Amino acid sequence: MTIQARQALLLKSFFARGAECSYPRPFIVIENTGSVIRAINVSSIEPSKLHKLGFPSNKEIPNCIPPLGKPSFAQLDEIYEFEIFDGFEKAILAGGRQLNQTSFDNLLEQQSVYGRTNTILTCSVPVQEIKSRNPHL
Repeated sequence: MTIQARQALLLKSFFARGAECSYPRPFIVIENTGSVIRAINVSSIEPSKLHKLGFPSNKEIPNCIPPLGKPSFAQLDEIYEFEIFDGFEKAILAGGRQLNQTSFDNLLEQQSVYGRTNTILTCSVPVQEIKSRNPHL
């Protein structure tokens, strides 16, 4: 299965600003270039995280189930670039079901607007890093 925009991935990776992350987390694919998957980090909306929705970089994603399992928000200030390799498609969530098209289009627009006045950090994650943190792939 080819990974496509609007699908979700579940991957263990470091945070874009360098902090360690010990658990797998979801990402929404925004582009597949053929060699790299560009994705946005997503976080579930839980009582302990409600304050994060007040940050300008975080936007709630309406109609996100599927492919996400819970109401969620996107972190617009970071884009992850994952190198593609054989087996990477095992990270796809929800059997490949995609995010609602309108929600996806709004997400891209919100990120574009955010990026006009704020820095969006791009974090490249090499194959060996992905494989070492996700041995099931």
